[in-house]
Amino acid sequence: MKYHKISRQIGFSYANIILSLLLGPIAIFVLTRGLSVAEYGVYSILSALLSTAVVIFDLGLSQYILAKLSGMEKKSLPKAFYSLLLFLIVFLFVVLSIYILTPLNNYTLSILKIADYPSEFSLILAMILIGASFRLFSAYLGAKKELEYQNIFSFLDKSLWMIPVIAYFLVYGKLKFLTVIFFWFLGKSFTLLLVLIAHLKETFIFIRRKEINWQEISHGLKFGIPLIPFTLGSWIVIAADRFMLSYYKDTQTVGLYTLAYSLATLVFSFGSVISNVLFPYISEGFHRKKDYMVLFNSSIKYCLMIIIPATAGILALKENIITLISGKEYLTSATIVPLLLLYPFLALISQIYLQTMLLRGKTILLGTIFALGAAINISLNIILIPLYSMKGAAISTIASYLFVALAILYFSWRTIRLNPSFVKIGRMALAAAIMGFSVDFIDPETMPAKIAIMASGAALYAILLLLFKTFSKKELDLIKSLKKRMVKEISTYMDYFF
Repeated sequence: MKYHKISRQIGFSYANIILSLLLGPIAIFVLTRGLSVAEYGVYSILSALLSTAVVIFDLGLSQYILAKLSGMEKKSLPKAFYSLLLFLIVFLFVVLSIYILTPLNNYTLSILKIADYPSEFSLILAMILIGASFRLFSAYLGAKKELEYQNIFSFLDKSLWMIPVIAYFLVYGKLKFLTVIFFWFLGKSFTLLLVLIAHLKETFIFIRRKEINWQEISHGLKFGIPLIPFTLGSWIVIAADRFMLSYYKDTQTVGLYTLAYSLATLVFSFGSVISNVLFPYISEGFHRKKDYMVLFNSSIKYCLMIIIPATAGILALKENIITLISGKEYLTSATIVPLLLLYPFLALISQIYLQTMLLRGKTILLGTIFALGAAINISLNIILIPLYSMKGAAISTIASYLFVALAILYFSWRTIRLNPSFVKIGRMALAAAIMGFSVDFIDPETMPAKIAIMASGAALYAILLLLFKTFSKKELDLIKSLKKRMVKEISTYMDYFF
């Protein structure tokens, strides 16, 4: 087992998350204080639209690259990948051109109540092409198991644009909405350019030889197109609440809801890192008939080990965190945080178990599950948002996630031999509960005090894990042996940026 390589890549992944954690809350602080609540709501709608469109219009090819090309010989990878990339770029250029030249463009602006932002919307359309192309490059790096570079470029794609936005806010004390979207466009464009430069040699070889692998394109579409209901359904579950809150209420309500959702997303993003790192190795083991169950169990254990205490900590300190980041104007968001904090757990279980379904080619079944989840989400939003506003949207989101998680577990649990004596979910939950209960009675007022409480809670949780013997001796020995390597790799990763 390639434990040292995996540990290095996990180190890089968490360095990526640490940098994102440093920039993310600062960016939320700047956006929520530099824009009006309504403008922040429009930003959330455009962000959700971009994310949804990118994962739909990559036609499932990124999933195909990860699931099927990971086991391919390296010399055959470039031809297969660039054939898929070229097809996607041509496809998207045609689709977006048709969209812009028809009334659909104005209709979308009207239905989303963002008719005052046509320039910003045009930049989002351009970013769909950029984002889908980058998504394929990211999957390509994952298939080659070059996860260090994947994480560097992923960080730049998600966070590079935040730096000039933060600088602009520090200079002027406020933000212009078009300026924010323009910096976002520049950041994503520059990142894609860097990825292209990093693959310049492979790109020129493909262009010179003009060897398009039509068979690979056919295989990719046969695998990926049935995933469109899956990707569409999954992103409807994620994003439909914001669109429907805008339709039934207003963009200010969307802004309040988005802040609470962002906290839950932060928990999921931090907790799912190990699952993302291990999936290419799980895919390789599956295709080469090697024992990969230990990696599945490790993915479940170590992801939950992060998500469970993070959920407990945010639940206990939600008001303090919201006022720290965005101010009292957003304090209403705290009322829906407890509901939305169920989302990271349900989403993580779905993500880990659906990997086995992808590897077994159950794309039509996955599409059906997520299409039903999307239908549940939309139906409940139509009923509950007019009655309960943000809380109705939160209930709809959690109900759809619960359905998806239960359905995926039903169809895939037999393929993963869960080892309860290794995972030890009960001990992790008990440690998190004690930690959350301990910090719940503390009400820090200053920023340093709030940060100190969070750090103390994390330290208490780690101590409790050791006291409850959550790790076997073999795990502890492995963790000790990999600790120095991970710290070294995190330091190396930081050196790329500082």
